[in-house]
Amino acid sequence: MSEGQRMSMKIALLETREKNAINRLNTLAKRLQHYEQELKNEDLKIRDLQNENLKIKEEYYLALEREFKLEQKLEGSVPKDRAQKLVKLNEKLAYERNDLKKNMILFKSLYESSVGQVKIIKLSLDKRKNEVEIMSTTIKDLQA
Repeated sequence: MSEGQRMSMKIALLETREKNAINRLNTLAKRLQHYEQELKNEDLKIRDLQNENLKIKEEYYLALEREFKLEQKLEGSVPKDRAQKLVKLNEKLAYERNDLKKNMILFKSLYESSVGQVKIIKLSLDKRKNEVEIMSTTIKDLQA
């Protein structure tokens, strides 16, 4: 083999290596693009999952708040048997109130009636006093 042939073989070998390197480079570039696309997709998934996580946390805190409010309401509520007793007591008190109101109206009318009678008696007393005074003045006039 001559020097020219060796050089041609070396050049051919180098060209083959260069082609292989370029092919490998293209393959790695495609793989890199694929990985970058996967990375973008995974970032989108992560953002979506983070948003979903935030929504779930908000729902959780709202549920906790609702639960707290319901517990407060439950603590302030009255058991059924106690509520029935309170309803009966309320009905009894309403009946007593109506009865007292009727009695108060009756008392008021009796009071007004007695006040009217007292006025009549006072007027008749005043009338009798006047009559007595007139009679006493008439008797004094007759005696004089």
